[in-house]
Amino acid sequence: GGGEAEGKLPLEERRRLHTEQVQEKLDAIASGERGLGKVRQHVNPLKSQFQIPTQAPDWSSVFADPSLPMHLDIGCGKGRFLLELAALNPNVNHYGVEIREPLVVRANKWAKDSNLPNCYFSFANMNASVRTILKGYAGKISLISILMPDPWFKARHHKRRVVQQEFVDALAESVPAGGRLIIGSDVKEVYDDIVWVLGNSTSWSEVPGGSDEWPLERQTERQISVQSRGEALYHSVYTRT
Repeated sequence: GGGEAEGKLPLEERRRLHTEQVQEKLDAIASGERGLGKVRQHVNPLKSQFQIPTQAPDWSSVFADPSLPMHLDIGCGKGRFLLELAALNPNVNHYGVEIREPLVVRANKWAKDSNLPNCYFSFANMNASVRTILKGYAGKISLISILMPDPWFKARHHKRRVVQQEFVDALAESVPAGGRLIIGSDVKEVYDDIVWVLGNSTSWSEVPGGSDEWPLERQTERQISVQSRGEALYHSVYTRT
């Protein structure tokens, strides 16, 4: 049968077919022909396929005015949070980075359908791309949010967490003094870990009282769902020193 024949195909050919199938699916999501289907909840960022740095997009083709300040949302998930903020803040470009490609394709379709020339999403592993993906941006990166990142609970998986010492220091290279970083989690241990990492960085300093009130006009879907169950949320605000 067909499956048997496919099994005999050389590895390169099987890979090529798989790549084509994935691309067809993404094209269908982009055109609205099909929905998202099943998307993995967690993707291991240390897999070799995610170690290749993603280059910056052509800023003048993804934003109407690439000289505006940028809000960068790392691990933007479905993108609704950023789309809502973009609609509320037309004088800021909103750039979401996410490791699950189908979510990125759909979010860009939503941004286009909503006529938001100040909102764009890229598929990338931010840890591998932190020094490349923001290159050449004419405006300043005024705000970064890292909200509800994958907790990776097991000790041996902690190295998969997005907030690592090297990462926050590399990120700081793209942010001018006074730029803000907002971090948040519903997992106290993950939040404490991020606070510890940022506390050891000379590039970021915690804003006193930054944990008191939520600083943005919108919250992520995950934050809203956690709060609806009456569970705790933790967040802090930092500035680039």
